[in-house]
Amino acid sequence: MQQSAQIVNQTELIQRARNGSGSSLGTLLDAYRAFLLRIAARGIAPELQAHVAPSDIVQGSLLIAARDFCQFRGETENELRAWLTKIVTSQTVDGLRRFVSAEKRRSDREVSRGDSVLKQTASADETPSRLASLHEDAARLIESIESLSSELRDVVQARYLEELTFAQISERLGIPVTTCRRRWLEAVDAIREQMGIEK
Repeated sequence: MQQSAQIVNQTELIQRARNGSGSSLGTLLDAYRAFLLRIAARGIAPELQAHVAPSDIVQGSLLIAARDFCQFRGETENELRAWLTKIVTSQTVDGLRRFVSAEKRRSDREVSRGDSVLKQTASADETPSRLASLHEDAARLIESIESLSSELRDVVQARYLEELTFAQISERLGIPVTTCRRRWLEAVDAIREQMGIEK
């Protein structure tokens, strides 16, 4: 009953926000802050989080969501969650790309002095090439997830980014647990193939 009331409440907030209520929009989006923070944190390698803060990614994503809410065409909590997930994953990839691009520029400017800004501020194993590799792996993983069909992507996002159990995913999506597991395995195979990872 509590879950049902929560869904109704979310649906009402979506409608009020669509009708122009700024307070409803703020309440609605703020309720997903922790959810989006988990997604951003899972998409950024721990070694990079001091440079690309998940909290900053989330704040930027919420600002974009507030600005572009008129473009949201869904009616349900699940549709809103999917829409916000797309925004935060896109912002995560963009943030990683901006960081690596900036570090490469700094490294190029400092190379004549033989000591990059990054080397002065980071540990020995956090070289520009190491960070670039981490960025590429994280960005490729996020983009691989985004390229999946919606059926597979919903399961992967819930399982990998939100760390839900298959039983919880089954309840959320309204499909059998066996179907959740099958879609998960299909998604993992697809991601491995896209990223060139051997089984």
